[in-house]
Amino acid sequence: MASLVYSQPTITHNGNAPQIGDVFYFSNSEEILDPGPSGANQSWDYSVMNVISTGQAAIMNPNNTPFASDFPECNQVFHYDGTSTYIYYELTQGMINHYGDAFDEDPPMIIYFSDPDKEIEFPFSFNDSFTDDYFSSYVYEGMTTHRRCTSTVTADAWGSVTTPHNTYDNVLRIKTFKTTTDSVWFEGIYVYATTTTLSHYAWHTASSHTPVMVIGIIESDLGTSYANHYTTSSQQIISPPAGISQLQVSPNPATNNVQISFSVDNQKPVSISVIDLTGKEMLRTEYLTCNFGEQQTTIQVDKLEAGLYFLMLSNNGNKLSKKIMIW
Repeated sequence: MASLVYSQPTITHNGNAPQIGDVFYFSNSEEILDPGPSGANQSWDYSVMNVISTGQAAIMNPNNTPFASDFPECNQVFHYDGTSTYIYYELTQGMINHYGDAFDEDPPMIIYFSDPDKEIEFPFSFNDSFTDDYFSSYVYEGMTTHRRCTSTVTADAWGSVTTPHNTYDNVLRIKTFKTTTDSVWFEGIYVYATTTTLSHYAWHTASSHTPVMVIGIIESDLGTSYANHYTTSSQQIISPPAGISQLQVSPNPATNNVQISFSVDNQKPVSISVIDLTGKEMLRTEYLTCNFGEQQTTIQVDKLEAGLYFLMLSNNGNKLSKKIMIW
């Protein structure tokens, strides 16, 4: 009897990085699903699922969201249609960093990771793995929460997966295990702490901008819950040019000069500003782009006092910023 043989895929920036304008459609389930075996040449069958809801999500430009200034490092936002939740990301050629979530409610709730959550590296292949620690301290309705998290991300399997929508050959499964501890304080007095673990299994093709199948298992003091979904379709919505993206600075902290790299999708000037924590512009220069794509330039910061600043780039009506430290 002949057996099916699949080829191992690799997750790459060019093939899998989400793009502004992407729209994804999901079917959701809360039933108990077995994530199945790890290893090479596997076959997973989820062709029958109990769908309880459907929805859609979009990748947005942060400048078109309510909390762009609270997440200056980010160049993408994941937003579920019909909800108040905005999930902020920094996409680079080498990884996707999750900088936190914001909820457009009354009052608003902002969870900003001063040490971000690295969700994936590019490229990523079978048996690749990394561990990451990340942290947030946020205040909501007078209570301060310190959120400490550890995640281990592993490409633990590859093969073929079947959902109610389709069968996908040559998929890579990425398993993420997260432990999150929230310690809650009121006026400096410790109140309580909770710990939650998440086992997240995501199946990717070599060209999908979002997983085609996800199983989530959440365990806490309240018990175990399940959050699963599969993608029914996706599309790219043409949106206004992003202008600038992929902002990187080095060294950071800096003493004399800061080297700046970024990508641009037009030939309009890029204004580069250094802004202090009061919002005062301390330095400004214009960079004239000649070509599309990656750009590099250097600015002098030796006349600035030591401290924390924002490096702000403006182009074609869009802005992108990153925190920098001057010694």
